[in-house]
Amino acid sequence: MIRTLGIDIGIASIGWAVIEGEYTDKGLENKEIVASGVRVFTKAENPKNKESLALPRTLARSARRRNARKKGRIQQVKHYLSKALGLDLECFVQGEKLATLFQTSKDFLSPWELRERALYRVLDKEELARVILHIAKRRGYDDITYGVEDNDSGKIKKAIAENSKRIKEEQCKTIGEMMYKLYFQKSLNVRNKKESYNRCVGRSELREELKTIFQIQQELKSPWVNEELIYKLLGNPDAQSKQEREGLIFYQRPLKGFGDKIGKCSHIKKGENSPYRACKHAPSAEEFVALTKSINFLKNLTNRHGLCFSQEDMCVYLGKILQEAQKNEKGLTYSKLKLLLDLPSDFEFLGLDYSGKNPEKAVFLSLPSTFKLNKITQDRKTQDKIANILGANKDWEAILKELESLQLSKEQIQTIKDAKLNFSKHINLSLEALYHLLPLMREGKRYDEGVEILQERGIFSKPQPKNRQLLPPLSELAKEESYFDIPNPVLRRALSEFRKVVNALLEKYGGFHYFHIELTRDVCKAKSARMQLEKINKKNKSENDAASQLLEVLGLPNTYNNRLKCKLWKQQEEYCLYSGEKITIDHLKDQRALQIDHAFPLSRSLDDSQSNKVLCLTSSNQEKSNKTPYEWLGSDEKKWDMYVGRVYSSNFSPSKKRKLTQKNFKERNEEDFLARNLVDTGYIGRVTKEYIKHSLSFLPLPDGKKEHIRIISGSMTSTMRSFWGVQEKNRDHHLHHAQDAIIIACIEPSMIQKYTTYLKDKETHRLKSHQKAQILREGDHKLSLRWPMSNFKDKIQESIQNIIPSHHVSHKVTGELHQETVRTKEFYYQAFGGEEGVKKALKFGKIREINQGIVDNGAMVRVDIFKSKDKGKFYAVPIYTYDFAIGKLPNKAIVQGKKNGIIKDWLEMDENYEFCFSLFKNDCIKIQTKEMQEAVLAIYKSTNSAKATIELEHLSKYALKNEDEEKMFTDTDKEKNKTMTRESCGIQGLKVFQKVKLSVLGEVLEHKPRNRQNIALKTTPKHV
Repeated sequence: MIRTLGIDIGIASIGWAVIEGEYTDKGLENKEIVASGVRVFTKAENPKNKESLALPRTLARSARRRNARKKGRIQQVKHYLSKALGLDLECFVQGEKLATLFQTSKDFLSPWELRERALYRVLDKEELARVILHIAKRRGYDDITYGVEDNDSGKIKKAIAENSKRIKEEQCKTIGEMMYKLYFQKSLNVRNKKESYNRCVGRSELREELKTIFQIQQELKSPWVNEELIYKLLGNPDAQSKQEREGLIFYQRPLKGFGDKIGKCSHIKKGENSPYRACKHAPSAEEFVALTKSINFLKNLTNRHGLCFSQEDMCVYLGKILQEAQKNEKGLTYSKLKLLLDLPSDFEFLGLDYSGKNPEKAVFLSLPSTFKLNKITQDRKTQDKIANILGANKDWEAILKELESLQLSKEQIQTIKDAKLNFSKHINLSLEALYHLLPLMREGKRYDEGVEILQERGIFSKPQPKNRQLLPPLSELAKEESYFDIPNPVLRRALSEFRKVVNALLEKYGGFHYFHIELTRDVCKAKSARMQLEKINKKNKSENDAASQLLEVLGLPNTYNNRLKCKLWKQQEEYCLYSGEKITIDHLKDQRALQIDHAFPLSRSLDDSQSNKVLCLTSSNQEKSNKTPYEWLGSDEKKWDMYVGRVYSSNFSPSKKRKLTQKNFKERNEEDFLARNLVDTGYIGRVTKEYIKHSLSFLPLPDGKKEHIRIISGSMTSTMRSFWGVQEKNRDHHLHHAQDAIIIACIEPSMIQKYTTYLKDKETHRLKSHQKAQILREGDHKLSLRWPMSNFKDKIQESIQNIIPSHHVSHKVTGELHQETVRTKEFYYQAFGGEEGVKKALKFGKIREINQGIVDNGAMVRVDIFKSKDKGKFYAVPIYTYDFAIGKLPNKAIVQGKKNGIIKDWLEMDENYEFCFSLFKNDCIKIQTKEMQEAVLAIYKSTNSAKATIELEHLSKYALKNEDEEKMFTDTDKEKNKTMTRESCGIQGLKVFQKVKLSVLGEVLEHKPRNRQNIALKTTPKHV
């Protein structure tokens, strides 16, 4: 028997299915579904804005460190001024009252006014101290990083440049004088407001201002300003240490480099001495990327257009392409490439958008970093070293030290500094590997061919499968191979859960012959891409809903075909795309008047996606026949231009518009179709495949086959689901992931080959659909595409209906200790019943007192369940992140309601109550209310500390199996909850309330009793 594991990996779930079948020359026969299941986990991102879950902690930590450094700097300045100016330190220190130095009076002058006065009169020591501290507290923007840009830096730099220019225009001596005259005197905001940057000031301008003030004060014979004060505050340029050179006010600690974050080379393995990866902007790395693209393009010309290149021709053309791309920073355009390769004038480049003006002026490839580094030195290895230095460091002093080791001249180093080269990313190969690989690629060898040659020569390491029985953690593999060091948290969590599922299945079934894997498109996409995909999905749903409403109005059946007709009708602005005739409501009602056509014939393109479908009049479709739009209309320039105009005035996506106006078309055969649907060339597909291949041993395949892992495209899964007649998946419940996994496990090359044959039959009308269906069921026809197994739909339903999804439960204590908003105690009077109620709420831990203000709790980490020994009632003790921080275990259970308008006292869990268990979010529980006959399983979501109730969720959200589940998941108004949740369930009077353990595969296990766990963080408990 051949055992196949089908896996559907998403960003918050994993569906799995085990299929067994007998191997024959026709493929796998007599398949059976052994088991299927679902693993559910929380997305590793904020659901509201798609940001990383770690981002709030990162920002808060950065803010704390920045504020601490600023505070320390100001304290240093204050202590020095106290000593240098003979001022009492208490003048600077703020206690309950404002420090005396800053207390206002009738004669009090603003620091802005003092900064202007300092240019024309002597300041007394208190005034001088206030001016110095005013500048020290906000010392301006300084781009201390080399070559790093963020979203706002461009706006900030522009504002700084404009303000610097205005100093001269307004004939002011300093930036402070300009700000005083332009804004402060006119009662305008001197500081930025909201997202405005027009008041940004450069640090160099503020340093120059303070220097000017000190010079003028010295000229005016100020007794307080001397060389020692100037050197201490502004720095001594002749000093040895960086801190003494920059002074107390403007010292900036050196930034840590990125060298320790750079991975090792993927192909040259020397243990700890393995070379580091090359900077992506190194000229050799740029040449590698350019050669890869150029070779693939030339090979594609051979495959698609029959243009043949000898090895000598390849070398010549590749050399010309690289030479031309280096001539300017913009690189080589498509128009120049066409001339360079002597391609026909009407040749169109695949993937290039021809809708705009002069489309071939777009850049084919460029070598911008090579172009810039050529101005510094012509030596390639020196250029590569410079790029690596800039890619690993952002602090200029560290960069300077390494550049000097390259024996560069002062002029060359200054050129590098002025260029502000933004070098940051790295490729998987080291410079050493590139120096071996590039000569082969210049000869026309593809990357994979070059790697194979170098492996045979013993220069590159051959992959050594570990043949483990279980998948190791990614962090363990990352120590051996930096390829598995995955920075994307969404992908990292998905693969972590994938590992748990696969290992559990390996332990249960022993091993697999095949792994069939589909990865949802948004697993490894960045935040912006996932939000864009979500936007597209919402738009598609909206269009489907609108189509359904229109069909209801027209009295037409709500079928997939009719919905698609309505969608295309709206997208095409109610016109036939081919003839330009108006499509009316009467046309929609007449089933014979319209047809959904494959713009590129299905029998030739094997493309059944919506991007290849248009709505047209039947007469136009018959006239077009089995041709592409350009083959049909291209000979008549006017008709073609009108067709292109209709396409680009439609509401189709840009990619579909480009596709429908494509002139060059290559027919696809079965091999192309297989390659497209069984080979995932994306990053996530490669990582997942390598993760399995690098780690596991497989069961032996028959007939010497070697490929154990197949990455199935999502479009193929959708296509086969539709073709096999499996109902469209309902995303409201979890079990559709298992349904997809079963389909994925059943997809194999022989199935796809038969499917492509069917598409050709369908397009050429050799077989009517009902005839085809009959032949398919007979099973012996040489062109048939049978169901993977008999009664396929029924067996899927039978397999998934009893699935218990496994939910990931996190016991980690993370998150903010309390909400950010600090309120007065009066704010809570109404909620808790006046001052006495607020005191009780603080005592019970419902709210917290911070810095003489009141804040709401952070996350509830867990809730401890107790049971009274006399009456058998259940009680919940909530435990928050704040409790973990102070290391004090709460012992008071929630009591609902108020007495005399004041919240009731919570119950102390003493010797009259016994501890039952602790609940974390997504724990599985067995629960039974008084109205129910039997207990049911449910997922615990949260506890309401105001109502003393818990929120529950149905295990699978698929269907309510019995009356007891209906009673549990029914709202108080006796209506069934469509979301399969119970938002408020009281616990005191429950007949059954138990914690249940679910295995990774969804098996129900007994929860073993354990003592109540104490609480504490790794850090020392805080005293608050």
